[in-house]
Amino acid sequence: MAVAAFAYVSFQVLAANEGALSETSAAADRARLIAAADAAVLIAIHGLSEDDPSARWGARGEPRHLDFNGVDLTVSVEDERGKVPLAGLDDNQARALFAGAGASGGQLDALVSEFADWRDQWRASEAAGAPAASQIHRFRALGELMMLKDMSLDLYDQILPSVTVFFEPGATLDADNATPLALATMQATAGATPSPTNGAPFASEHPSLDTAPDARLTGHTLSIHVTARDQNGATARRLAMVGLTGFRTEPVWVRYVE
Repeated sequence: MAVAAFAYVSFQVLAANEGALSETSAAADRARLIAAADAAVLIAIHGLSEDDPSARWGARGEPRHLDFNGVDLTVSVEDERGKVPLAGLDDNQARALFAGAGASGGQLDALVSEFADWRDQWRASEAAGAPAASQIHRFRALGELMMLKDMSLDLYDQILPSVTVFFEPGATLDADNATPLALATMQATAGATPSPTNGAPFASEHPSLDTAPDARLTGHTLSIHVTARDQNGATARRLAMVGLTGFRTEPVWVRYVE
């Protein structure tokens, strides 16, 4: 019985040690993935800042596949001026956005009404001089679209690539980098009948157009999307919002990272 007791204690100690080792290994693997994702952001920033136009990265959302220290990286850069600014939509444009993503009938009418209520309450609080922190109806994150009562996950997934909350004041849609849904939304007028775009790719998505013209993206906010995946299938993701300054000494500034 003494031998059995000691064996049991030994087994428990070994099991505890193996668990601790597994946790340490998992933490190390996670840190490695995150480091690779961070490296991909820096690689993309370098690509956007290339002096050589033939090597410079574009901002039309094309995925690039890289390998960093054995980690597979998928990196894409999108121009936020090629998307719809949520805060600036009128009712016709909101209808075109939701209809273009696939909404119809009563759901479409309800979404337009719910969006208008959300927008108008924010604008009223802003006009009244309410502090920004109390303007709870202002869209600050794209996920807030899911707070519209009649929004569905499928519809949200169709809308997401074509909307932004990072649109600079006074800026206009960049048609060269715009998605078909963004173009249809911003061109919507009263009486127009919008049609679904069925998740069509960027209008300018062609390999020959992958290089952005010199200085054309200066002042634009760009989103860098990274997915890092190791050989075991574990993943880490990174999103960075950056802007091109046009200055050689500090060509890029970072607005947001998650």
